[in-house]
Amino acid sequence: MEILLVQLSDIHLTKSNNIVMERIADIGRVLRSAMKEYKACFVVISGDLAYSGKKSEYEVGFDLIANIDQAIRAIPSIATHDFLIVPGNHDCDLNKNDKTRQLVLKSMLVKPDEYDEEMLGQCLKVQDDFAEFEKIVFEGENAGAKNRSVSSRIFNVSGEQVVFDLYNTAWMSKLPDEVGHLLGPPAAMLSNRESVQGYGLRVAVLHHPLHWIKPEASRDLRSALEESADIILTGHEHVQSQYSRAEDGSSGADYIEGGVLQESKAPETSSFNTIEINLIERRFQVTHWNWEKGKYNASKVGEMHDFRRNRKDSTKSFVLSDTFYKNYLKNPGAQFTHPRKDLIGFDDIYTPPDFRRFGQGMKVGNSEAKSVRGGRALEEIGQADKVVISGNEKIGKTSALKSLYWKHYSSGKIPLLISGNSLSNTQPDALIDVVKSNHSGA
Repeated sequence: MEILLVQLSDIHLTKSNNIVMERIADIGRVLRSAMKEYKACFVVISGDLAYSGKKSEYEVGFDLIANIDQAIRAIPSIATHDFLIVPGNHDCDLNKNDKTRQLVLKSMLVKPDEYDEEMLGQCLKVQDDFAEFEKIVFEGENAGAKNRSVSSRIFNVSGEQVVFDLYNTAWMSKLPDEVGHLLGPPAAMLSNRESVQGYGLRVAVLHHPLHWIKPEASRDLRSALEESADIILTGHEHVQSQYSRAEDGSSGADYIEGGVLQESKAPETSSFNTIEINLIERRFQVTHWNWEKGKYNASKVGEMHDFRRNRKDSTKSFVLSDTFYKNYLKNPGAQFTHPRKDLIGFDDIYTPPDFRRFGQGMKVGNSEAKSVRGGRALEEIGQADKVVISGNEKIGKTSALKSLYWKHYSSGKIPLLISGNSLSNTQPDALIDVVKSNHSGA
């Protein structure tokens, strides 16, 4: 099951003369060109919809959303779609940055945990027009300070829960923003985020990359992000990039930074990202799109990546050990080279072999056995209660099991893959030792 994320960032709408409005149709062309059946498409605006946070700019924003909505509705391959948005520093009307707000900002930077609702209101008042726009677009109520700092939206896509966590990193913005002088949502609000069990995908969205946030607060926010999110989307710096990050002992997280969709000083500069996600295989691919010669062109098509992180809030309390994951499960068994990829893994080369299906009591070699194509055979095996895979040496039995293991693990189950050679005896402790060697959380 595949879904599509469209990341638009730093749109900088003004009251008039927005060249990006003329390019919406070409974004629709890009989405039509994908030629895939997507269960859902989510348009994520990772901050700076407006240029200076004014009501007149958000009136243009209504037209932008409506035009994108119309373009997506015209694509029959996309079953359903929705929009998500977080505020950026340009979504702040800094004419409201009065002396009271400036004093509160200074106080909270020194003592970030000592605040009340009134202080948060002073910080957030520069985003009041953004909040009103968001309320109308999403037909919501006026949010309190808590929901304007961090909130979640949950969608059901073919039985899978898709969660978007929306973080406001611009609530302390001023002119100019200084690196390391912002705060993320207050720690108490991070700890009270909505708990979701058994989700299929969780995406965190924030405007500022984490180094813009005060170091102590940045560590707290990073921890909150990486313990739950599969993908983390940011904007602000106008440079498209994709990278993975991991602390010692963790599987890490995947960060995707958006470019600038509209830049008044450079009208020919325009970019956005698409992220294709396979929820079943838990893999994703990022494509960077840039405006060139009158249309958006794919400037960089990324490789397919497995999600690095394992969901804390789902059944993934058993996290795969690096040794088991890298050295065994994803090890292709030999060294391969390719001119366009540095490291070739198991998934890059594995093609399931054809199988022959033998019914219960049927002898191997029976002419009534039916041939089953590899992909279909693995689906049948994955759904069966009991299956024995038999074959000659080096025919692909272990590789098939590795593929099945990853499919079940990625879907939220906790499979066991045990080699008979690893069991030193028949005592229960021997089995427990094998499980612990494969799963760091066991």
